[in-house]
Amino acid sequence: MRIYRLRYNVYCEEMHSLDPRNYPEKEERDRYDPFAVHFILRKNQKVIGTLRLIRETPWGFLMEEAFTLPKELDRSKTLEASRIAVYKDLRGGHLINFLCDAGLCWSLERGYSIWCLASQVGLIQFLEESGWNIEKLGPPTDYHATTVIPLLRYL
Repeated sequence: MRIYRLRYNVYCEEMHSLDPRNYPEKEERDRYDPFAVHFILRKNQKVIGTLRLIRETPWGFLMEEAFTLPKELDRSKTLEASRIAVYKDLRGGHLINFLCDAGLCWSLERGYSIWCLASQVGLIQFLEESGWNIEKLGPPTDYHATTVIPLLRYL
């Protein structure tokens, strides 16, 4: 699928945060994808952006492989926002905002009120300026070859 190729391009080739040897088909996917809703931005027929919202899985959330979520978190109302990707030459706040707004509407319509995510440190100010109500869950941490902060976003 084209979203998995986009994710491979961004996370393996551009950011080097995932090892491309783990994706010989040049498609980045994992065991969480079947539990996720995928949002896609297209320009003509080309996929130019994607966002994944993961429902809780038998293994919990992807970010729990590296971070601890609060015990009192209502998992029935929580989604993990992950694999937000836009092609570099089209990247800009407006496309990421558009993807996140679509995900926000979808989430609220279905009774979800919290997103958990691991955000790059450089995006925290952008998220706050964009009106996100966030709670930092810990200090900056190296995760997949980048520095992130685990967050909760209250919708």
